[in-house]
Amino acid sequence: MISAGPRAFVIFNPADKTYLVYGPDHRKNFFPDSTITTAFLAPNGEVWIGSEHGLYAFDYKTGKSQKLNAEIGIGDEPVNAMITDKQGVAWLAMYQDILMWDKKNN
Repeated sequence: MISAGPRAFVIFNPADKTYLVYGPDHRKNFFPDSTITTAFLAPNGEVWIGSEHGLYAFDYKTGKSQKLNAEIGIGDEPVNAMITDKQGVAWLAMYQDILMWDKKNN
C-alpha cells in the first residue's frame, strides 16, 4: 500500500507489477474515506486502514471495505497508528488514548 496523495492510496502487486488506485473519487476502486492516517497488514493477512474517521478492514483482493468503529467501540475518531502484539491483540493510537482491541475475543 502506497499513498497517492491526500485522497487516495495504491495497492501494488509485485508479483505481476500491477496496481490499483483507491479513494472516494474512484468509481471502480472506491474507498469511502479520504483522510487515511495509517495502514497495517495484520499477521492474518487483513489490511486495516486508520483514518481521521476511524478504522476500516480492507480486502485488497475484492476491494471491499468495512468500517469497524462500532465493533471496536469508537465514534468517528482518528486512528493515528496501529500494531498487533504476539497474541494478535491490536493496539490503536487514538487522538488522546491508546485502545486495545482483541478481535478474537471481542
